[in-house]
Amino acid sequence: MIRETNSQASYDVVVIGAGPAGTALATFLQRQGHSCLALNSSRFPRYHIGESLIPHTYGTLDRLGLLPRLRESHFPIKHSVHFVPPSGDQAAPFYFSETIEGEQARTWQVERSEFDQLCLNNAMEAGVDVRIGARVHRVLFEEGQAVGVLARYGDEPPCEFRAKVVVDASGRATVLGKQLGLREEIPSLRKASLWSYYRGGQRRAGIDAGETTVFMIRDRGWFWYIPLPDDIISVGIVASPEYLFDETNDFEEAFLREVGRCGPLTQWLQNAERVETVRGIRKLAYLNRQVAGNGWIMIGDAAGFLDPPL
Repeated sequence: MIRETNSQASYDVVVIGAGPAGTALATFLQRQGHSCLALNSSRFPRYHIGESLIPHTYGTLDRLGLLPRLRESHFPIKHSVHFVPPSGDQAAPFYFSETIEGEQARTWQVERSEFDQLCLNNAMEAGVDVRIGARVHRVLFEEGQAVGVLARYGDEPPCEFRAKVVVDASGRATVLGKQLGLREEIPSLRKASLWSYYRGGQRRAGIDAGETTVFMIRDRGWFWYIPLPDDIISVGIVASPEYLFDETNDFEEAFLREVGRCGPLTQWLQNAERVETVRGIRKLAYLNRQVAGNGWIMIGDAAGFLDPPL
């Protein structure tokens, strides 16, 4: 159930963040008889980047019981990834069925606001207590052990939620990583990213309609091209910040400049209209020196984000 009022309570597990990682863990634990509370500062539906699921999520989605809903959804089915060199020369897509047998050789391109809501609803159906609009101020420690969190809902006074285990699933906010001073940059993975959304971009036919297309650019950078529902395409670039922001620090200027430079990509977008602002992250990669301790653990992007150079 979703509760939007504060009251002191005790749980087996308190999860900071109700995204896919946090709700999946809470769902599994709740089904095993452990009382779970998930706290999320933003309200749903909410925007999030990261729309292209990999095929190895299939088993987890199956265990969660989400496959029937995904099969019935309007999310494009993803069978492959296609890499396009700067020259634009065509190469054969890489089909997941080349290395994975059966239905597990496919996945989905998801609209994250819908997918995250699907995961949240699934957790609530399992009995997870969810508090939306509850911002965690800090994790509480006693004698070196995590014993709960201090959170605030709206303008109400802060409230303690006690737990045997605290799970940080707060994504890039890395609540515990920042509190304990564990989060670090990774100098060897200096990458930034800019992205936006287009309507009416080119799509391939048949089984390739839902593929992820990767357009390679110089300086070991690349564009993603992800087909989403309702004729929307997610387009984003990953490259070194020195390359992306060598001429301007403005996200939109840098993004549009790079789209214009990538000939194969501009061909796919020649009849498309950009329908969203340009968003970005100046430093993609980070890692926590420690991801588990006495009474606490980090999962998902809260533990780290590693985006390797291609």
